[in-house]
Amino acid sequence: MNAFITNFGIDWKLLLSQLVGFVVLFILLKALAFKPILAILKKRQGKIEKGLDMAQEAETRLKEVDNISRGKLKEADAQSSALLKKTEQQAKLKEDELLKIAHEKEEDILVKADLQAMAKQEEAREKIKKEAVAIVKELLVKTVEMAPGAIDDKLMEKAVKLLK
Repeated sequence: MNAFITNFGIDWKLLLSQLVGFVVLFILLKALAFKPILAILKKRQGKIEKGLDMAQEAETRLKEVDNISRGKLKEADAQSSALLKKTEQQAKLKEDELLKIAHEKEEDILVKADLQAMAKQEEAREKIKKEAVAIVKELLVKTVEMAPGAIDDKLMEKAVKLLK
């Protein structure tokens, strides 16, 4: 084996000093660099896991909020439908009330028109009666050839009764 080591040009003293230097460097790096780097990596990994957990929790909450908002929308839709129905019912009642008032006014107008028509008929009858009395009086005067003062009102009333 000595021949092998000498053929490859390996000096065992140099190899031993390099091995001691490597071990010292390894221990120093492990103590001064690897431990802080590993601690930073573990801390970063913890933050990442916490962030993933928070993202999942946020997603869950978002789904809950979405479900709540859908429920609120359904509730608002139901309330608006109920309000619309109530408004339609109130409008129908108001329409019926207005129609009733209109019918009452129509009846009042018809009654007043009937009363006015009856009053005008009565007026016309009185006018016709007066004209008939005048005509009968004139007729009697011409028929009997009497003076108009000789015909009394009783005679006139009898003549009017006969005309009726």
